[in-house]
Amino acid sequence: MKEVTEYKVKRINAEEVSLGMTLAESVTNVKGNILMPAGYVVEDKDRVRSFLEQHKIKTLAVKVPVIKEVPREEKEKKGTAAPKNAPRRVTYEPRYAQDLSQYKTHVSRQKKALQRDFDRILKGAEIASLNLEKSIERVIKNAQKRQSNPFQLIESSKELDDMVYNHCHNVVLISYYLGKWLDLSKKRLNELTLTAALHDIGKLKVDPEFLEAEEMTEEEALELKKHAIYSHAIVKEDSYVDEQIKRAILLHHENVDGSGFPFGLKREKIPLYSRIIAIADTYNDLTSKRPFNAKKNPLEALKHLETELIDKLDVELLLVFLNKLSSCFIGQKVGLNTGEVGEIVFVPKQYSWRPMVKLEKNDQVLDLRDPDNEALQIEIFY
Repeated sequence: MKEVTEYKVKRINAEEVSLGMTLAESVTNVKGNILMPAGYVVEDKDRVRSFLEQHKIKTLAVKVPVIKEVPREEKEKKGTAAPKNAPRRVTYEPRYAQDLSQYKTHVSRQKKALQRDFDRILKGAEIASLNLEKSIERVIKNAQKRQSNPFQLIESSKELDDMVYNHCHNVVLISYYLGKWLDLSKKRLNELTLTAALHDIGKLKVDPEFLEAEEMTEEEALELKKHAIYSHAIVKEDSYVDEQIKRAILLHHENVDGSGFPFGLKREKIPLYSRIIAIADTYNDLTSKRPFNAKKNPLEALKHLETELIDKLDVELLLVFLNKLSSCFIGQKVGLNTGEVGEIVFVPKQYSWRPMVKLEKNDQVLDLRDPDNEALQIEIFY
């Protein structure tokens, strides 16, 4: 029986990129900006090839597995078990139930507070006169003081979600954690979370029917896209709000490949806070029920971010987000498409959306990356 024990580095032509390859070195453009970081795993070879061609990248370094023969009896002796270095699991009952109940109560309270603040801002109140930053601080502390993982709490309280207030609440929290993972200073985290809180206030200037429409005319879609401009217009005369925050609010829907709005800017012209919020905003939308798309579970969202949006979002920030977020669901109780219930016990760095699940009924551990388990899907996050 063959087993991968190590990898070597090989330089290949861009047109040789294939499914499952892992980058050994970061791919950079002529300006030295990282386009694809080391460790990135190819999930859509055609998209990656097109991306490399677009940036005139001719060659790249990838990891090539070194295969050795392992006696079958030795392989069988090892069995299938959760890795010893897997992150500590979350204990669900009764601690998680209590955490979730308290978290939801606080979220409902903060949603009302945010609504009051937004209403006052729309009527001309200066942000300095409000308790908005205190509200943001309470949002973060509400998640931090729980023993349960904040991303599990966010996922388990999705029934509270909406297109404006709770969405901004979640984007504040997600942006904060991504900012922490990027080692931003306390000052920059405060600026980032204020930007996140205000990024979609402009949706209140859009016809509410547009926000709930499953299908829109081109004119209606263009009007909805103006919400970023409306958000900026609402805060632009407020002297309390820093200019970089105002600009980040305006540009939070720009894509690094130039396909975003309102101006079609590329990566180097898009502020860091905008690029962070773009990831947080997209993740929260993907994992929420929206008129324009079905709700995905967090692992489905991770896959979509990595395979479909590599050329839209800042890939360096995205890789940090994917690597850190995936481990947040260790201990998550899930339901499979077979009707079986289990717990995520390990999330691999590659194919993080195909974790190892321990079944509740018999403690059997299923590795969803195994070809024999290809038909198994996680359908429910409890």
